[in-house]
Amino acid sequence: MRILFLVTLFIFLGAFIIVSHNDLNLKKTEEFYSFYTIYYDWIIGLLSNVGTATANVVKLDWFPDTNSTH
Repeated sequence: MRILFLVTLFIFLGAFIIVSHNDLNLKKTEEFYSFYTIYYDWIIGLLSNVGTATANVVKLDWFPDTNSTH
């Protein structure tokens, strides 16, 4: 339950930062579409980065070297 809350908080915080950083008024249609485009690109980039990080973690050698003579 906490993870879901933290993910939701992160998503809303990201939206708030996008709106405030770009000085968007979401009541105006063109600015709402601008927000939507920026937010969508942010989410896609976020998912892409998570996928890349996960792939790099999976490729790491996590087991100790068993043939070591230490």
